Amino acid sequence: YKIDSVRLSETEYTYDGKQKTPSVTVTDTNGNTLREGTDYTVSYSKGRINVGRYKVTVSYKGKFSGKDKLYFSIIPKSTQITGLEVSGNKLIVKMKKQAEKTTGYLIQYSTSSDFEKSVTESVLIEGVKKTTKTIKDLASGTRWYFRVCAVNDKNEKAFYSEWSDVKSVAI
Repeated sequence: YKIDSVRLSETEYTYDGKQKTPSVTVTDTNGNTLREGTDYTVSYSKGRINVGRYKVTVSYKGKFSGKDKLYFSIIPKSTQITGLEVSGNKLIVKMKKQAEKTTGYLIQYSTSSDFEKSVTESVLIEGVKKTTKTIKDLASGTRWYFRVCAVNDKNEKAFYSEWSDVKSVAI
């Protein structure tokens, strides 16, 4: 008997102050779904409440042996752009404050609505108190697209919220 796949029900959650415990599904090479407690046990990292990365260990027993380690993340809540104010060739981006489990914001702007082509830049704002950012030297006669996300980089790795809705403005 061999293990074919091990999956978590969720690999990413948005912070809401509640403990996260994704379920585990294990199947063997014959397509059978194994049973927790009979064929394997599951253990979770402590906490699983705050923004971060957490480990799930699946230990096999009975006909099966070995262990698998899986991971899931808790990311910050997202934020939104509340306004774009044009003044000459500069622009002021205003966003909604999102201070819960957040250490800053990341603003991305581009001449492409899908942020894949053309000019795409990113600006990191450290701290959550400042909810405006002036972007200078934008090419005039161009439509610019903006989005923002919340960032938590207190641990050894940075965690990013989902991107906000995209807003655009012509300069």
